[in-house]
Amino acid sequence: NIPHVSACGGEGNCTTCRLLILEGHENCSPETEKEKILIEKAHTTDGFRLACQTTINGDITARRLVLDADDIQDMSFDRQGETKNIAILFSDIRGFTPFSEKLTPYDVIFILNRYFKRMVNVVEQNSGHVDNYIGDGLVAIFGLNDESNPAEYAVKSALEMCDEMDDMKPYLKTMYGKDFDIGIGVHWGSAVVGDIGAGKSKRFTAIGDSMNFASRVESANKQFKSRVLISDDVYQEVKQSVIIKDYMRTMVKGIEGRVTLHEVDQIHLSEEIEKLEKNQKSEDGLNWSKC
Repeated sequence: NIPHVSACGGEGNCTTCRLLILEGHENCSPETEKEKILIEKAHTTDGFRLACQTTINGDITARRLVLDADDIQDMSFDRQGETKNIAILFSDIRGFTPFSEKLTPYDVIFILNRYFKRMVNVVEQNSGHVDNYIGDGLVAIFGLNDESNPAEYAVKSALEMCDEMDDMKPYLKTMYGKDFDIGIGVHWGSAVVGDIGAGKSKRFTAIGDSMNFASRVESANKQFKSRVLISDDVYQEVKQSVIIKDYMRTMVKGIEGRVTLHEVDQIHLSEEIEKLEKNQKSEDGLNWSKC
């Protein structure tokens, strides 16, 4: 009955409810598997336990390790984030430095805003959320608010962003005598979503290893001279809907062993496929599909 900060909602996925057991170790339940994993990751001392994973059968003396003046003022004793499976899209401009090096800063801002306007429109039309701009790069998240088929719509956005880029190239050639291209990576995985920051700059976003991995997928486009790559996790979600041009096995920074990446050529949303299947009929021994 002692309140604790619990950012993960008491599921053993964080260390904000950490305790130091000073006396009565023998009256505590054994460490759970979740607890053991976090103890290995966190800098811990003897007697370190997680309140959400520990039950007691006798008297103990314990000290909370996360509860100072800032915690008391700013944090409520409930979930501060939520774990979700989301699709993450990273895009980056190829060849923008040589394109922009002879342009004025005003022209660079003008071109970037023109480019981002097209890309953001594609993302939002596909129920995505633009999470961040990193220089000339863009990060978008799909499924942040439990939208349907987020992986499919992330891949569809990637392909449509390439179409927008191709449509923009003649304008760039005419105005500046040269153009640039983009590379896009999409990953599907678990992340913690919630409000990050404080004051007016607070925003709803996602953090976790999946975000970093999506960035690695995008970077692999340089190695394979491709435009749109998806992780195998995305492929497993959309394999009934996509046409794959090629695939490759490669090493990715921060990941042990090789990973499989797929180069996407086309996607047909599952809801569109379902509509076509409903229009199928058999006649004279032949199966007909309206398309």
